[in-house]
Amino acid sequence: MLVDDPGSLNRGGCSIGRIGVLAASLGVGAVILAIPAVANADDASPGSSLPATQATQAKATAGTPTSRRATPGRPAAQIAAGPSRDLAATSARPAAASARRDNAGDTVTQLQPTSTRAARAATQVAQAPSIGDLFNYTFFHKSATALPEQAPGQSVTGVVNGNLNTTSTNGASVVYAVTQTPANGTVALDQDGAYTYTPNLTTALSGGTDSFSVTIDNGSAYRLTGIGGIIQGIFAALAQVVGLRQPDVVSVQVPVTVASTIVTIPVGTSANGLAVSPDGRFVYVATFEDDAIAVVDTTTGKKVRTFAFGEFPSCSGCRGPSSLAISPDGRRLYAMGGVTPLEFLPDGSIASFQTGAPLTVIDARSGAVIDRFDIGSEAPLAVSPDGRTIYVGLSGWGTGQPPGLLAVDAATGSSRYFGATSSVMALNADGTKISFVDYLNNRYIRLFDVATNTEIWSSFINFGFAEIRYFGGAIAASNNRVYVNVRREWLANAPAGGVAVFNAENGDLLALIKTRDSQVAEFSLQAIALSPDGERVYSVESDTGALSIIDTRTNSLVATHDLGGSPWGVTVSPDSKYVYVTNRTQGALSVIPV
Repeated sequence: MLVDDPGSLNRGGCSIGRIGVLAASLGVGAVILAIPAVANADDASPGSSLPATQATQAKATAGTPTSRRATPGRPAAQIAAGPSRDLAATSARPAAASARRDNAGDTVTQLQPTSTRAARAATQVAQAPSIGDLFNYTFFHKSATALPEQAPGQSVTGVVNGNLNTTSTNGASVVYAVTQTPANGTVALDQDGAYTYTPNLTTALSGGTDSFSVTIDNGSAYRLTGIGGIIQGIFAALAQVVGLRQPDVVSVQVPVTVASTIVTIPVGTSANGLAVSPDGRFVYVATFEDDAIAVVDTTTGKKVRTFAFGEFPSCSGCRGPSSLAISPDGRRLYAMGGVTPLEFLPDGSIASFQTGAPLTVIDARSGAVIDRFDIGSEAPLAVSPDGRTIYVGLSGWGTGQPPGLLAVDAATGSSRYFGATSSVMALNADGTKISFVDYLNNRYIRLFDVATNTEIWSSFINFGFAEIRYFGGAIAASNNRVYVNVRREWLANAPAGGVAVFNAENGDLLALIKTRDSQVAEFSLQAIALSPDGERVYSVESDTGALSIIDTRTNSLVATHDLGGSPWGVTVSPDSKYVYVTNRTQGALSVIPV
């Protein structure tokens, strides 16, 4: 026989060869599939890339989805929950098996059915598929498809839920395995395709995107074992080569989007003053009623240690720390407190008390008490940039001492008195000047030179009916500005809150920024802080639960956050990216991304 185009013979022979192989495969396959060596769902055929132990869903109806749509109502996990958790789900039917795992490479392990009859039925489904099912699987199997969907909204801690929305078109059961974990959090995957993603603290605060990978296997229920499995695998591979069949296992990349959120961390009872370490790694919180200091790791968002504040032989009945400061090298923590409350106001603040506890020096790493200096005050603290001097505000309440400021030598505990009647003060950035509110005449702001103890200027606030809020950490300063929480009669009989801005060079009032229109309680404007980069001022109001954010370049209110409860103290991370606010009534530390 002569052939003009030898290539055509090769092509024809190839086609005839494929058809012949397929025909032979169908014939021999039918015989092999009739062998009663039926596959067990827990076994894998030789050549299969899947583990020998697999979990499957109940057999699905052909052409119907095998997983639920994403629903926003799933329980939310907590931030930084740590290692993988056992979050096994249970089916509405007693016989159904369920489980979940969140480790990469792990498949979902099926739990035993709770009903004997159901167990027998499940075994029959898994171990005795029909000859027709085996034939279709071997030669005409279709891969599962997935349309991952994230549920609307997220929890207050940033946790999001979703579903893979898997469809197994040939009705085969499905096995999931997480093969690549998310980079910025953890994921827990249900056997029905529903997932819960928990971001780490950084992602929860700042928001962002993440992803994880899952394999979906819808062929495990029909894979034979032994010699039958080997032959079945050969035929399945041939059918896949000629395009009749699709793979058992597909891989799906699941995207996740997290919106920035405020994270609240429980720290103890009655959270008061706070201090952040110079490297930003830890936040120390004075928990007054616990007589302790809570240590929060900012990388995990967890309370990792508790320092006992100790007892005070010189102050019988004194309780807990209220004010904190930390040395510039981060090695020493200074705590003031030890007051004996006699009467509380409705918002939880102290109306009257006795005091006399010393200034306590604590090792910031171990929590050990290093020294105590007999000062006897409960007012705010500040530490000089060189770490040599601790500034203490003396309110005079319950001590028999006049109100004022003390400069305490950090090494010896010796002190010198500033001729200033104030319990609140703020050092400028280089520590050369200290500003404060005049305690006896609360419409004056004064600036002193710390080296000479001389007044540089004093400024009387004269803008109508006004009152400067002097109790608590209500003043902040940079080298060229001084910021003070104030109350003012903006409208008749309606005191409103705001922040007054002064020129640090001469005491001129530069701006008055209103932060709220409603009435301000006497002790509500509790604290104020300036960011290290000087671009933002943060003021908290204990009666409304609000945090006000002010742009220092425009002297305008740019945002307000409702924290709830009774915010008490505020400070800013060294990189100016996060604001930390203690909440007295909630016993918590709020972390706000800015």
